[in-house]
Amino acid sequence: MWTRRTVAAALTASAICIGVAFPAGAATREASDRNRVANQQPGEPFYGDLDGDGHNDRISLAAGDIDCLIIVEAGDPAGSHHPPVTHSYQPPALWQHSCPDVGIVVDLGGDGEAELVLGWANTPRLLGYQLFALRSFLPFTTVGSGFYNHSSRLELADLDGDGLLDIVVTGGWGLRTFRNLPDGTLAIGPHGTCTVAIHIALADFNHDGGTDIVVSTLDSCGDPDTPSRLLVMLSDGRRVTLDGNSNFPTVTTLDANRDGHLDIRATRLGTVTTYFGGGDGRFVTGPVTNDDLAHAYRNTPKVIKVRVNDWASTTATLTIVTPPQYGYLSTADPRYEVKYVRTAAHKLADTFVYQLADNGKSDTATVTVKMKD
Repeated sequence: MWTRRTVAAALTASAICIGVAFPAGAATREASDRNRVANQQPGEPFYGDLDGDGHNDRISLAAGDIDCLIIVEAGDPAGSHHPPVTHSYQPPALWQHSCPDVGIVVDLGGDGEAELVLGWANTPRLLGYQLFALRSFLPFTTVGSGFYNHSSRLELADLDGDGLLDIVVTGGWGLRTFRNLPDGTLAIGPHGTCTVAIHIALADFNHDGGTDIVVSTLDSCGDPDTPSRLLVMLSDGRRVTLDGNSNFPTVTTLDANRDGHLDIRATRLGTVTTYFGGGDGRFVTGPVTNDDLAHAYRNTPKVIKVRVNDWASTTATLTIVTPPQYGYLSTADPRYEVKYVRTAAHKLADTFVYQLADNGKSDTATVTVKMKD
């Protein structure tokens, strides 16, 4: 928490240039796990285009003798910054001379003008709200309860697919979301969880246009039934628990098997688990292999795509556990995996067993080859 005699810089916004212009440079509407906008740590400067000239300005939050301060150092084409210009303001209501130390920039209401949303990493007592927004450096709205939800980290994501970037807040008491409304205000969103510590990742897993939230928690506020867990909060309101005792892994999102659906990779003390997304909110812990049926001619090698119905990353290793009896397998294009060559003259069906292994886990499946001639 900042007192009025403590001067410190604010957060850092990462990954992309965030539109902070009042009014010209509105924040980007695209938010995904790879280019989302987020502050890094309270007490660091953040960057954005405040004047709409296409160059990153550097912004710091600080405390003055009486008012709170926003310090702007305009950017130039060379990547340098001009001398600072200070704007003063007072947070709404019972702010107790404790100035905000976290914030983010977002176009509230989608009118092309970006606002600055601020909060506290350590919420002052009796504050009565969690975040407030400034337009042209003047506070105009508040949202949330400031008693239990500290705002250590703010991120932007379109949670409901309406084209407006909403705010995801994580802090000492878990996660909370705030919806960006068409009237230019904020409202408490549908997602939230109570936890002592948290990792999150943002992505659209069910292709509905809304951003879903992967949450890795440690000690769900003393709940003995869920001391730690890994779950997905989907934009349609569903919650999918991936691991009820997850030991607090870090999480990333990727298309591990290149099927067009995003997956989740959880890492804890060197152990990696991949949860493969089905594109509809379902997840499967991989690798998972499934039996196959192929048809072949005796004089024509048969390329068999054994992995087409499996759940495994592209780095998974394929090995033949039990070879076929009436033919042999040769290497094929990696997209097809194996090539079956028939050697026996009869028409009896043949079988072979393969295994996929990835990150210390494995699964096997049987392929049956029936002859057409």
